[in-house]
Amino acid sequence: MKNLKKEFTATLLLIAINVFVIGVVYLSDYLLKFISNVHHKFLIFFIWLVLCIGLYYLYDYFDNRITKIIFYTVCFPALILFVISKILLPLLGVQMYLFFYVIGCILIPASLLKLNNFFHWFTLTNATSTYILISSGCIIAIVLHEQLSKVILYLTSKIQNETYKDIIDYLISEKNIKFVIYLAYLIFLAVYNVNNLEGSSFYNSPELDKAVLQSFITFLAFERVLINFKESEFKPTQLLTRIKDSIFNDKVKL
Repeated sequence: MKNLKKEFTATLLLIAINVFVIGVVYLSDYLLKFISNVHHKFLIFFIWLVLCIGLYYLYDYFDNRITKIIFYTVCFPALILFVISKILLPLLGVQMYLFFYVIGCILIPASLLKLNNFFHWFTLTNATSTYILISSGCIIAIVLHEQLSKVILYLTSKIQNETYKDIIDYLISEKNIKFVIYLAYLIFLAVYNVNNLEGSSFYNSPELDKAVLQSFITFLAFERVLINFKESEFKPTQLLTRIKDSIFNDKVKL
């Protein structure tokens, strides 16, 4: 019970952090629009920067309560930006990794679909293309998880430190990816069933709804096959070895 309460509190804290990040984004957009309308903004910023530097040396020289209050009051915007950056940077690093991961999952099927549209190999409807894209993307996210992670970590290694890597390794594991896929499908199924009972459509197209639903069934079947294959005693390498040994033994008998 204590662990459940602890995890629930941690979940609420993570939600609060994400809400804070969204609020910072909207506030930053508002401030940028406000600053763009301010006259002589660069001159004001330069004067403020020089004042902060001067007050820092003044505070360092006298080191008393008055200079400390004056310094922190004038430099308060910079301190706020510093605190926000310390909170945002790890989250932005994880979000950047997630962005590249999703792109990596859908890049291959999306590229093949684009080539098909260009060369007209097959005539595919929007529903079929959606089914192929979602099914392939989810399967690639599981099958090529390790390879995608290595490539993305290599590409972002210069802008991420070991702390970000630890967060990413913990958060974006194969099990967590599966959980997110199942959760997304669960939410879709709930909405789909409600809309279906009400005689409406989630995408305003029954065919697209069916494509997403069928992609989930395909993913379930794929994961079941993957689990059974891991538990199965059959291995292609062993079969080839047995065939080779059989041929070799036959040659020896001859």
